[in-house]
Amino acid sequence: MLDEHFGNWNWRKTITLSSYLIDRAEEALENRPNIKPEFVEEWADAKKAWELDNTKPNPFIPKVRAATGHCVQLELALEEEERTKKDFRKKAIKTTVSATTLIAEGLDLKEVIRHFKWDSEHQSLHPTDLQKARLCKACSRA
Repeated sequence: MLDEHFGNWNWRKTITLSSYLIDRAEEALENRPNIKPEFVEEWADAKKAWELDNTKPNPFIPKVRAATGHCVQLELALEEEERTKKDFRKKAIKTTVSATTLIAEGLDLKEVIRHFKWDSEHQSLHPTDLQKARLCKACSRA
C-alpha cells in the first residue's frame, strides 16, 4: 500500500515538473526587463574576466549574505547583552534580600559561570552564529 502511495506521489511530481519549470521560466522572462542593461554588461565582463583568470572574483558567488535564523538569534542575543549592561544598576542587590536567598543566588551564579567557562573554552575556532548566540545568552544570564 505504501509503495502505491509513494509511486503515485513520484508520478505526480514527474508529471507536474514540466509545468512548474515553464511557470518559472515565464516568471524569469517577465522580470528580465527590470534588470538594468549596465548591470548585465558589467556582470558579463566580470564573468569573462573570471573565465580567463580564476584569480579574479567569481561573479557566480553571491555578495550578499542571507540572514538565517541563527544570525537573527545572534543579533538578538547581542542586543540583549547590551541592554543588560545598561540596566546593571537595576539588578543591584536589594536590602530586602535575605542571607539564604543571597547565598542560593550566588551558588546558582557560580554554576552559570562554570557552564559559561566550559562553553567558551570548548568552542571551535570558527563558531557558528547559533553557538555565538548561545554564548551571549549564557553571558547575559550571569
